[in-house]
Amino acid sequence: NNIDFIDKYDGIFCQQDYCTLGIIKGLNEKNIKIPDKISILGHDDFEEIINMFSPRLSTIKQPFEELCLNAISYLMGEIKNENVSVKRSLKAAIIERESWEEGELC
Repeated sequence: NNIDFIDKYDGIFCQQDYCTLGIIKGLNEKNIKIPDKISILGHDDFEEIINMFSPRLSTIKQPFEELCLNAISYLMGEIKNENVSVKRSLKAAIIERESWEEGELC
């Protein structure tokens, strides 16, 4: 219930969009303006729910399909006793919407 900490920070990052949307809801109920007072960034880019909230959530989007295909490839190699590389570098993207102060993200 105590939200005095908000004055100490420019933004909040949450590892999952679902959690972030709960923070947005709570801040909206306290009439704290997002992103004027504090910016919010999520992680997952669940478009189905992001657009149901105001402001719409800025988020980090990972290539989940590519992550899954790499995991399956690795597991199949392990099953076949093949020497499979586990080091992969995949590019994530920052999706800027309304919950982050414009121009603040990389």
